Amino acid sequence: MSYFYLVIVFGFVLGYGYFFYRRAQVKKAGGSDAYDRARLNDLFQLPEGENVTAAWEAVTIPKLNKGEKTIEAIGVATAVVAGVGIQYVGRPLWVACTSQNRALLFDREDKVVRMYGPGGRPRFVETGKNGTKRTNPKRFGWEDGAIVSLEIPGEEPLEIDILSAAVPVLVGWSRGEDVSRLTGPIPPHEMV
Repeated sequence: MSYFYLVIVFGFVLGYGYFFYRRAQVKKAGGSDAYDRARLNDLFQLPEGENVTAAWEAVTIPKLNKGEKTIEAIGVATAVVAGVGIQYVGRPLWVACTSQNRALLFDREDKVVRMYGPGGRPRFVETGKNGTKRTNPKRFGWEDGAIVSLEIPGEEPLEIDILSAAVPVLVGWSRGEDVSRLTGPIPPHEMV
């Protein structure tokens, strides 16, 4: 029985040790925002001198064929009755703007970064569709999502569900606006 308590105490010691280690890393980086930006710079594999100015979590909207739409509709009906259903979900993404006036997409499943701009920009088009609601990690409450379409010449348009606050920034960037001087938002490192 004493081994059981020893394991619990050892777990607490490791947990507190890790907490203070991470706290020291954040303090050394210059605060939580600076630490979060450094993590995003590493995540997006940015070269020296280029930094993330704003970033958002997003998800692609899957293109469903008729069979998949039927399966999903049956899944919704099953979920009402049995509590379990089938729903097709998109790929998780990170979308960011940089100090070099570029837009970046990071596919979190494939770990692939796609970089656009400053010349030859694809078009972000506001679709007017509502996206999903998301919790705000820095304050209590919910934030609205919106659907934006990414149109790249020679490729099929990609619909992305992202925070509604990001849509005017991305649409403006595709029209030639400068995003190199944005000051956020930067998601906390726990989300990355």
